[in-house]
Amino acid sequence: MTDAKGFVSRAVCAALVAAYPMVAYPMVRQVVDIAAMANALAKGIETACAGRAPFSFGARPENPDDPPVLIELRDTEWAACISPISIPPLSLQLNYLFVDLKMNAPSPTKDNAMTKFQSDIQDRTQAMGADTKLQTSALAFLQSSAVAEYSYNFHWMGRPIIQYPQDIVAMQELIWEVKPDLIIETGIAHGGSLIFSASLLAMLDMTEAMEAGQTFDPSRSARKVLGIDIDIREHNLAAIDAHPMRSRIEMIQGSSIDSEVVAQVRNFAADYKKILICLDSNHTHDHVLEELKAYADLTSVGSYCVVFDTLIEDMEEDAYPNRPWGKGDNPQTAVRAFLQDESRFEIDASVHERLLITVAKNGYLRRVR
Repeated sequence: MTDAKGFVSRAVCAALVAAYPMVAYPMVRQVVDIAAMANALAKGIETACAGRAPFSFGARPENPDDPPVLIELRDTEWAACISPISIPPLSLQLNYLFVDLKMNAPSPTKDNAMTKFQSDIQDRTQAMGADTKLQTSALAFLQSSAVAEYSYNFHWMGRPIIQYPQDIVAMQELIWEVKPDLIIETGIAHGGSLIFSASLLAMLDMTEAMEAGQTFDPSRSARKVLGIDIDIREHNLAAIDAHPMRSRIEMIQGSSIDSEVVAQVRNFAADYKKILICLDSNHTHDHVLEELKAYADLTSVGSYCVVFDTLIEDMEEDAYPNRPWGKGDNPQTAVRAFLQDESRFEIDASVHERLLITVAKNGYLRRVR
């Protein structure tokens, strides 16, 4: 709120409270001279608003036949007091006052509504976190659905993505927020995640071109997705090569923790300014910890290093009988070990708390310094 608006709001509310304490804030019980307050308001507008935002102010001299005083003020902070309010003549000296602040900024009502919407999300998230029954149900679903290979049911633009829908939405939110020019992904599989990231980078290019009033070639982009996998299968490579998003994708075949591969990735990343990392390959503790040591520092400040499949720590002991990872040896334990000596990253708990259903609880790591 500007100084001018603040002065006007408080002055009008004080006047209204003095005249009608039941319609305004009951904690203000100050006796004031209504006419003096109105005159002070007039002078305050002239002083505080002069040369600032456009406004209109009118004060009519005494006339018993004039209509009741009308005070109109568009201000969300004091909306409970005035919206607008009509009251009888204030005094013999001044019986008509009209205040109309017409700000050039976006509608305060709309801004306030969006602020409330975000606040409601925080309130719901806190309530969900405290709801033991809901948390137990969510974990039970995750455990059962992981065993049932639920995440294998979904595609992105024609390629299997092997992610939960909730995490897909979360990644979209992060990419829109960060607006990276490079996304590095370990683990390619069928290529769905590469296609997903590439398509969102394409959307960033498109929206930026629209905002700037420019045309752009959708097949050309400075933004890239770099995928690393120890074994890029021929049929998956062929499908990725044939995809419309291929021009935005680069791939490296090899272990993501091999020193030569790490050097290639770091060399490639040197030309980019806003980098987001996704780790989703071998899920053993040692492998993920080495990936974090190799790539996490490439994450830009304010961006994320997302470690998938931390859910494994919450699964039953025998959930992955044919895998080298399991309870006590997984991405979650690697994240804990990594953060013990790492102050540049924090777990953004707001992400997994909002999602409720996610394979990356405590895995959304935001770089804060």
